[in-house]
This record gives sequence, C-alpha cells and structure tokens, in this order.
Amino acid sequence: VDVLVVEGSLLAKGVHRAPYLAETLAAARGARVSIWAAVDEPLPSGVTVDGKVRLDEAAAAIDKMQSRGRVVAAAAFGPHPMLTVADIGIGLHREGVPPWNASLIAGDDLLDVYVMMQAVGVAKHAARQSAHIALAGAGAGSLLSIGGLIPGGTVRVMNTTNLAALVAHLNGTRHGISLA
Repeated sequence: VDVLVVEGSLLAKGVHRAPYLAETLAAARGARVSIWAAVDEPLPSGVTVDGKVRLDEAAAAIDKMQSRGRVVAAAAFGPHPMLTVADIGIGLHREGVPPWNASLIAGDDLLDVYVMMQAVGVAKHAARQSAHIALAGAGAGSLLSIGGLIPGGTVRVMNTTNLAALVAHLNGTRHGISLA
C-alpha cells in the first residue's frame, strides 16, 4: 500500500479525541504510506496529511493514483464509492446497511485501519529482507556453479537457492507472528 485515503468524518474530531487516529496516522507514516484526506471541510488542528481531495471526487482521485502505479487503501463510513475503486476498501460500520462494497468491513473506529497500517509496515520490511535473502541465495548459487559441470553441481546450486527460499519464508513468518 502506497496511499491511504481517509474520509474526512474520520478525521473531524482531531487526533486527541478520535479513537486510534493518532496511532493510525503514525503507523501509516512508519510504513511509508502517504496519507490523503477526502474532505469537504477544513481539517482540525493537529491533523496533518500529505494531500486533500474533495469527498465527492475521491473515487476519481483514487483511480488517477492507481493509473500512476500507486496501491491505494481507502477508509470510509458506509458504502462510499471510493471503497469500490480502492485496491483495499476498509468500510467502517456503525449501524444500518454494512458497506458491502468494501474489501474489509471494520468497526466504527480506526482500530482495524491502524492494525492494517501496522501490517503494511511489517510486510514491506519483510519483503525488503526477503529480496536481500533471495539475492544472497542467487549469488551463492552462482559461486557454486563457477567450477563448471561437475558431478552433483546442479544439486548443490538447487539446494542453495531452496535454502534461501526457506529462510525468506521463515523470515516472513517471523514478521507475521510479531503482529500477533
């Protein structure tokens, strides 16, 4: 996830009065996720975002971000159109009809969005580490193949790359467990 678009009503109370707002914004920033507000009114003091878009233009703005290669998550109350367009739509539900057009249906506060942003940060970190592990495995396999065609050489190269894949898998599992 590169961008989190948050409906303005979730930001309206400010970071001191809205449950999990400060934590959600901090987790998103820690995960290097750009925060955008879909608002029709000015934001309260203390709420800083990277960009703003009018609430009725949010779906089109998300579509434009996606056309530029960005992965977009959106959080909003009710069946807002931006939940359908976003790569991950997090629909917050108070009462009445649930936001069936969302990818995830959450409670009426930002706790689930906060957990999602934490998971995004952990996943990005694990992916970077896994890429390094894969590169090390490929390098080790290349070094083992320098000797030419010798008996058992192919098996050694395959075992080395398979070991790197196993280490990357275990590393991802370790990071996933850290969220629990």
